[in-house]
This record gives sequence, C-alpha cells and structure tokens, in this order.
Amino acid sequence: MIILETPRLRLRLWRRTSDLEPFIAMNADPVVMRYFPKTLSASETEQFYSAIQSELDTSGLGPRVCYGGS
Repeated sequence: MIILETPRLRLRLWRRTSDLEPFIAMNADPVVMRYFPKTLSASETEQFYSAIQSELDTSGLGPRVCYGGS
C-alpha cells in the first residue's frame, strides 16, 4: 500500500518479509550510521522494527519505507 507518492519518491508501510533484512544491513553499516550513536546488531534492529510497528499499530504515526518513484 502506497501512502504518499511524488514524481521522485514513494512512502509506504513496512513489510516484514521484504524490509527487515535490508533494514538490518543498513543499521549495521558504519557509513550509513555515521551520524547515529552506534551501529545496530540484527537483534537490536529487530527490536527497533518491533517498536516501530507497535507505534504504527497504536497511533498510526512513525517512519515509513521510502523508495524511488516511477
């Protein structure tokens, strides 16, 4: 489900089956995480993902997946 679409990007809800593994890799990458306090392990990222999903389920607010537009 696309939440928002512009000519340059799309935002959508998270999909555990396709988004969790890339999210784990991204959070473990020191270059990606250079402006964050630290990189995250796979288990820390899974906990973070669960917290994101919980907040989305509760309030409908939280980060969305951003990817290239058409």
